[in-house]
Amino acid sequence: DKPAFHPDIVFLPLAAFDRRGFRLGYGAGIYDATLSALRAKKPVIAIGVAYSCQETDHVPIEPHDERLDFVMTEHETIELSAAAGAKTDSDAAL
Repeated sequence: DKPAFHPDIVFLPLAAFDRRGFRLGYGAGIYDATLSALRAKKPVIAIGVAYSCQETDHVPIEPHDERLDFVMTEHETIELSAAAGAKTDSDAAL
């Protein structure tokens, strides 16, 4: 058996992102489930890797979606931690 690995930072691919810290993935929810499981053990910084053209006003979200802390594009690094927090009903409606 190998010892469990618990990273401090996770880089995530995405199809789109918004400034609320949500990402549109590739539909299976695997990255969200993995990030949720990691965060249940300790704080983990989630960094989305994207092109600036992948930014949108509002990504549709589901209850299992995990927020990003940062997004890195070819033009900037966007800190989203201030936007993070509990999802609200207005988030879910978007």
